[in-house]
Amino acid sequence: MQDCTIVFHTASPFTSKITNPQKDLVDPALLGTRYVLQSVNETPTVTRVVLTSSAVAMYGDNKDIESAPNHTLTEGQWNTTSGVEHQPYL
Repeated sequence: MQDCTIVFHTASPFTSKITNPQKDLVDPALLGTRYVLQSVNETPTVTRVVLTSSAVAMYGDNKDIESAPNHTLTEGQWNTTSGVEHQPYL
Protein backbone atom coordinates (compact mmCIF):
# COMPACT_ATOMS: atom_id res chain seq x y z
CA MET A 1 0.00 0.00 0.00
CA GLN A 2 3.03 2.24 0.00
CA ASP A 3 2.15 5.69 -1.40
CA CYS A 4 -1.54 4.79 -1.84
CA THR A 5 -4.08 7.38 -0.74
CA ILE A 6 -7.29 5.40 -1.32
CA VAL A 7 -7.88 1.70 -0.69
CA PHE A 8 -10.81 -0.19 -2.21
CA HIS A 9 -11.58 -3.48 -0.47
CA THR A 10 -13.89 -5.46 -2.75
CA ALA A 11 -13.02 -9.09 -2.05
CA SER A 12 -15.01 -11.66 -0.13
CA PRO A 13 -14.83 -15.44 -0.14
CA PHE A 14 -17.39 -17.34 -2.15
CA THR A 15 -18.06 -21.02 -2.53
CA SER A 16 -21.18 -22.88 -3.52
CA LYS A 17 -20.20 -25.90 -1.42
CA ILE A 18 -20.81 -24.54 2.05
CA THR A 19 -20.58 -26.98 4.93
CA ASN A 20 -20.03 -24.51 7.75
CA PRO A 21 -21.23 -20.99 6.86
CA GLN A 22 -19.43 -19.30 9.72
CA LYS A 23 -16.11 -21.03 8.94
CA ASP A 24 -16.43 -21.03 5.13
CA LEU A 25 -17.75 -17.50 4.55
CA VAL A 26 -18.09 -15.23 7.56
CA ASP A 27 -14.76 -15.82 9.32
CA PRO A 28 -12.60 -15.43 6.16
CA ALA A 29 -14.46 -12.24 5.20
CA LEU A 30 -13.91 -10.74 8.63
CA LEU A 31 -10.28 -11.80 8.73
CA GLY A 32 -9.58 -10.43 5.25
CA THR A 33 -11.16 -7.10 6.11
CA ARG A 34 -9.23 -6.96 9.37
CA TYR A 35 -5.94 -7.51 7.50
CA VAL A 36 -6.75 -4.75 5.01
CA LEU A 37 -7.62 -2.30 7.78
CA GLN A 38 -4.49 -3.22 9.76
CA SER A 39 -2.39 -2.47 6.68
CA VAL A 40 -4.24 0.81 6.19
CA ASN A 41 -3.45 1.80 9.78
CA GLU A 42 0.23 1.17 9.07
CA THR A 43 0.22 3.27 5.88
CA PRO A 44 0.27 7.00 6.63
CA THR A 45 -0.52 8.03 3.05
CA VAL A 46 -3.93 6.32 3.05
CA THR A 47 -6.65 8.87 3.71
CA ARG A 48 -9.72 6.94 2.60
CA VAL A 49 -10.99 3.35 2.62
CA VAL A 50 -13.89 2.17 0.47
CA LEU A 51 -15.39 -1.13 1.59
CA THR A 52 -17.86 -2.48 -0.93
CA SER A 53 -20.66 -4.90 -0.37
CA SER A 54 -22.60 -7.12 -2.72
CA ALA A 55 -26.01 -7.20 -4.30
CA VAL A 56 -26.75 -10.10 -1.99
CA ALA A 57 -26.80 -7.66 0.92
CA MET A 58 -30.02 -6.38 -0.67
CA TYR A 59 -31.41 -9.58 -2.18
CA GLY A 60 -31.73 -13.11 -0.89
CA ASP A 61 -35.06 -14.55 -1.95
CA ASN A 62 -37.76 -13.44 -4.34
CA LYS A 63 -39.57 -12.20 -1.25
CA ASP A 64 -37.06 -9.34 -1.06
CA ILE A 65 -37.75 -8.26 -4.64
CA GLU A 66 -41.51 -8.67 -4.33
CA SER A 67 -41.55 -6.25 -1.39
CA ALA A 68 -39.46 -3.62 -3.23
CA PRO A 69 -41.32 -0.73 -4.87
CA ASN A 70 -41.85 -1.58 -8.55
CA HIS A 71 -39.83 -4.75 -7.84
CA THR A 72 -36.67 -2.66 -8.13
CA LEU A 73 -33.86 -2.92 -5.61
CA THR A 74 -32.21 0.27 -4.36
CA GLU A 75 -29.97 1.21 -1.46
CA GLY A 76 -33.18 1.27 0.60
CA GLN A 77 -33.61 -2.52 0.47
CA TRP A 78 -31.80 -5.02 2.68
CA ASN A 79 -31.71 -8.78 2.50
CA THR A 80 -34.27 -9.93 5.07
CA THR A 81 -34.38 -13.65 4.30
CA SER A 82 -30.79 -14.96 4.34
CA GLY A 83 -28.70 -15.86 7.34
CA VAL A 84 -26.07 -18.32 8.47
CA GLU A 85 -28.54 -21.21 8.22
CA HIS A 86 -30.49 -20.21 5.06
CA GLN A 87 -28.60 -19.16 1.93
CA PRO A 88 -25.57 -18.08 3.98
CA TYR A 89 -23.67 -16.35 1.19
CA LEU A 90 -26.80 -14.49 0.31
